[in-house]
Amino acid sequence: MNESPYKKKLTDRYVSFDTGKGEEFEEGKLPLEDVVTFARTKGEPKQISGKQELYEAFLNMYHFKKMWQFQTK
Repeated sequence: MNESPYKKKLTDRYVSFDTGKGEEFEEGKLPLEDVVTFARTKGEPKQISGKQELYEAFLNMYHFKKMWQFQTK
């Protein structure tokens, strides 16, 4: 998977957990009441694609590449 763009895509997907409220939440330092207040002030989030098909393609590419390497040895 190191040769795949998967890691960068995964990092980009969860970048909001690296700073601010997202980081506090991930570390367990943000009380539920604060999460609710934050969500209410921000409103509905912009809908973005989870890109599931893209991630499945990355995994399949890696999986089949490894299978091919194994079979050709």
